[in-house]
Amino acid sequence: MYKQKLPTTVDFSTVYTLYLARKIKESKIELNTPNDRINFCYLGSINNIIDIDEIARIISEVTNVKATTIHIVGDGEKREQLIETCKLAGAQVIFHGKIYDASEKQKIFNQCHYGLNIMKQSVVVGLTMKSIDYFEGGLPIINNIHGDTWEIVLREKIGYNIDKEKNCKDIIKYEAKMRERVREVYEREFGIDTFRKKVQCILDEI
Repeated sequence: MYKQKLPTTVDFSTVYTLYLARKIKESKIELNTPNDRINFCYLGSINNIIDIDEIARIISEVTNVKATTIHIVGDGEKREQLIETCKLAGAQVIFHGKIYDASEKQKIFNQCHYGLNIMKQSVVVGLTMKSIDYFEGGLPIINNIHGDTWEIVLREKIGYNIDKEKNCKDIIKYEAKMRERVREVYEREFGIDTFRKKVQCILDEI
């Protein structure tokens, strides 16, 4: 994405993309999602760059067809606004607060159908940290961030890209097999070994 933001004088043949990488740990993904509702997870800071109105729109449209719950993992100055807006949109809200323990976060991910990766359109970011967290936990995402995340979701079919004009009812067509694809993409694209191989390829070229 940032290639689009760089000056036109940059020689793109010498520009490479390296994503953040993590040590691949043993997966503890266990499918524990309910059939009678759609469970969302919001992970991360609850601040002024997340699009709370868009999250409410998604919840409202899905709730018209199926009950919804949103698990909130994190905290921030917009916490109360997010909680109240989600409730008004029709969701049951479960606020977990800040959780840093990976196994505890995974237990919440296992209950959810999707992770929410929703930010205001004025935000310029190619790949969010929260999306990598979701991918590590095998959680498909609902995404409105254009750029790298958008392309990965579209190419790998590991969730849904939406914009303000897109009907959200497709979200109800949840496929459990998406979780396997999400984890496979994470291990392939964001592992330390992949990072090292890409670095070596770059060094070989220069």
